[in-house]
Amino acid sequence: MEAEIKYAEKQSQIKSELVILKKKLKRHQVSYNKNTTNWGCVGDLGHILEQLKQLNQFLNV
Repeated sequence: MEAEIKYAEKQSQIKSELVILKKKLKRHQVSYNKNTTNWGCVGDLGHILEQLKQLNQFLNV
């Protein structure tokens, strides 16, 4: 039963982190909109995208 509880906790934590990520991406967009020539913002999103791709590969079930 311990694994079931921990699994549910981790699922909940991941969902919370995804909500936070969405909020931060919106704030990042606002920041980028103030300076649309900022390649650093593009690099930020590139890094995030690579991390998400790695996670999706890891969860290839």
